[in-house]
Amino acid sequence: NGGISIMAYQVRIADAIRSLNDKANYTVTENNVDKIWWNPDTTPLTKADILAEQTRLQAIEDAK
Repeated sequence: NGGISIMAYQVRIADAIRSLNDKANYTVTENNVDKIWWNPDTTPLTKADILAEQTRLQAIEDAK
C-alpha cells in the first residue's frame, strides 16, 4: 500500500453494547467499561460480556 499504514477501526465500548443489546439505554463516559450508566429500563450487561464482545468485534475489524 505504498508504505501507508491504515489503522483498523478501534471498537468502542458502545459498539460492543449495541452488538449485544441494540435496545439498551445507557451512557458510556470516556469509553470506559467502569463508567457506564444504565437506564433503569435496561438490564445491565456484565463487564466481562462487554469486554469479550469488544475483543471479538476488534478481531473482525483487524482482519479487514
